[in-house]
Amino acid sequence: MSARRLGYALATSVGLFGAAEALARLPGAWAERRALASIPAPDVARGLRLACAGDSVTWGFPAGPESAWPRVLAEADALAGVEVENLGLPGSAADAAFRRAHAWLAERPPPPTPTVVLFLAGINDCAHLRTDREVPVGALASVLRDGLSHLVTYRVLTQVVLRVRPTAGHSDLPSPFPGALAACRTKVRQGVAAAAQLRAPGKVGVAVLTYGAATEGVDDSGQSAWLATLVNDALRGEARAQEVPMVDTAACLAERGRAVLDAPLYVRDGLHLTTAGNRAMAACVGASLPEVLREL
Repeated sequence: MSARRLGYALATSVGLFGAAEALARLPGAWAERRALASIPAPDVARGLRLACAGDSVTWGFPAGPESAWPRVLAEADALAGVEVENLGLPGSAADAAFRRAHAWLAERPPPPTPTVVLFLAGINDCAHLRTDREVPVGALASVLRDGLSHLVTYRVLTQVVLRVRPTAGHSDLPSPFPGALAACRTKVRQGVAAAAQLRAPGKVGVAVLTYGAATEGVDDSGQSAWLATLVNDALRGEARAQEVPMVDTAACLAERGRAVLDAPLYVRDGLHLTTAGNRAMAACVGASLPEVLREL
């Protein structure tokens, strides 16, 4: 076979494979679009504000805010007239997410309809050490910090510090890690407790979300799932203590992941969301809004 024919054959094979893969993903894409279309309209939709406070999962890493779940949520037909603000920032700790939500609320006069703060933060408190100093999003220093933060968080630490079996209990971790993990859980709970203070009856509500994570097909042998479980336990515990509504997006994403096997919800680090994952997250959050608003 000549080199030209071989090239044509390879190009045709690649094209056919790509087309077959795209066709295989169509059911998953349609399923998530149906899920978004089925989001119930809140009783108070027009004028409602949603402030999504969090870290890189909320910000939309790695694709960016244009593909993030808050943006997808804002485009749902049932939420026409709802203002959705993405307050996520890569590398953010729980206390920093609270401070951004607090500042955002302080800069805006109370609307006639409620504001709901959707709080998903804490994974960085348990994945790396960081300072409390925040850098403006647009600054070059912020870009450098975020890049180094993700390098430390998702490459160095998960491969070195958290190299324990995925199902290990806290008692199985060698010293001094139990103390460090207890400290990170405390930071997560303090972040939730601070966010809970943002509540104002009839005006501002707070709901705590949980982290989804892949259990297979990722680069870290289940360590992301182990880390997400650790943080989610702290988020759930403090939400109960503060009597803040909990939206168990981790369980919802797990259920949607089983239903849409041909559209992976997570990128290779097992924590951040793909395009399908962001659609699924938006559908999970949107479906919970009527219940969250009833608890204001």
